[in-house]
Amino acid sequence: MLLWHRGNYERTKTCVHGAACALGLVMAGYNAIAWLIRRERHLAMHTAIYAAAVWWEVHQTGHHWELIARTHAANDAGHERARVA
Repeated sequence: MLLWHRGNYERTKTCVHGAACALGLVMAGYNAIAWLIRRERHLAMHTAIYAAAVWWEVHQTGHHWELIARTHAANDAGHERARVA
Protein backbone atom coordinates (compact mmCIF):
# COMPACT_ATOMS: atom_id res chain seq x y z
CA MET A 1 0.00 0.00 0.00
CA LEU A 2 1.37 3.38 -0.98
CA LEU A 3 -0.10 5.07 2.10
CA TRP A 4 2.55 3.58 4.38
CA HIS A 5 5.52 4.79 2.31
CA ARG A 6 7.33 7.87 3.53
CA GLY A 7 6.40 10.94 1.52
CA ASN A 8 3.02 9.64 0.34
CA TYR A 9 -0.22 11.15 1.65
CA GLU A 10 1.59 13.15 4.33
CA ARG A 11 -1.28 15.61 4.72
CA THR A 12 -3.71 12.75 5.30
CA LYS A 13 -1.39 11.19 7.86
CA THR A 14 -1.02 14.56 9.58
CA CYS A 15 -4.80 14.91 9.80
CA VAL A 16 -5.24 11.40 11.19
CA HIS A 17 -2.58 11.92 13.86
CA GLY A 18 -4.02 15.35 14.65
CA ALA A 19 -7.49 13.85 15.12
CA ALA A 20 -6.05 11.12 17.35
CA CYS A 21 -4.28 13.80 19.37
CA ALA A 22 -7.50 15.78 19.80
CA LEU A 23 -9.39 12.67 20.87
CA GLY A 24 -6.62 11.79 23.31
CA LEU A 25 -6.78 15.29 24.81
CA VAL A 26 -10.50 14.94 25.37
CA MET A 27 -10.08 11.51 26.95
CA ALA A 28 -7.17 12.64 29.14
CA GLY A 29 -9.11 15.71 30.23
CA TYR A 30 -12.21 13.70 31.05
CA ASN A 31 -10.23 11.19 33.10
CA ALA A 32 -8.29 13.93 34.89
CA ILE A 33 -11.50 15.72 35.89
CA ALA A 34 -13.09 12.42 36.95
CA TRP A 35 -10.01 11.63 39.04
CA LEU A 36 -10.15 15.05 40.72
CA ILE A 37 -13.76 14.40 41.69
CA ARG A 38 -13.67 10.68 42.59
CA ARG A 39 -9.96 9.99 43.36
CA GLU A 40 -10.11 6.48 41.92
CA ARG A 41 -6.70 5.06 41.06
CA HIS A 42 -7.65 3.70 37.64
CA LEU A 43 -8.69 7.20 36.52
CA ALA A 44 -5.23 8.54 37.32
CA MET A 45 -3.69 5.67 35.38
CA HIS A 46 -5.97 6.33 32.40
CA THR A 47 -5.06 10.02 32.51
CA ALA A 48 -1.37 9.14 32.36
CA ILE A 49 -1.90 6.66 29.51
CA TYR A 50 -3.92 9.15 27.46
CA ALA A 51 -1.37 11.90 28.17
CA ALA A 52 1.37 9.61 26.85
CA ALA A 53 -0.76 8.89 23.78
CA VAL A 54 -1.19 12.64 23.20
CA TRP A 55 2.58 13.14 23.48
CA TRP A 56 3.10 10.35 20.93
CA GLU A 57 0.56 11.79 18.50
CA VAL A 58 2.09 15.28 18.78
CA HIS A 59 5.47 13.71 18.06
CA GLN A 60 4.13 11.83 15.02
CA THR A 61 2.26 14.86 13.70
CA GLY A 62 5.48 16.88 13.95
CA HIS A 63 7.31 14.33 11.83
CA HIS A 64 4.69 14.57 9.11
CA TRP A 65 4.72 18.39 9.24
CA GLU A 66 8.52 18.35 8.86
CA LEU A 67 8.29 16.10 5.83
CA ILE A 68 5.65 18.33 4.26
CA ALA A 69 7.83 21.40 4.87
CA ARG A 70 10.90 19.71 3.40
CA THR A 71 8.93 18.63 0.34
CA HIS A 72 7.67 22.17 -0.17
CA ALA A 73 11.17 23.60 0.26
CA ALA A 74 12.57 21.12 -2.26
CA ASN A 75 9.79 21.92 -4.72
CA ASP A 76 10.36 25.66 -4.31
CA ALA A 77 14.09 25.21 -4.87
CA GLY A 78 13.40 23.12 -7.98
CA HIS A 79 11.08 25.78 -9.37
CA GLU A 80 13.66 28.48 -8.65
CA ARG A 81 16.36 26.51 -10.50
CA ALA A 82 14.02 26.00 -13.44
CA ARG A 83 13.39 29.77 -13.67
CA VAL A 84 17.12 30.56 -13.55
CA ALA A 85 18.04 28.03 -16.22
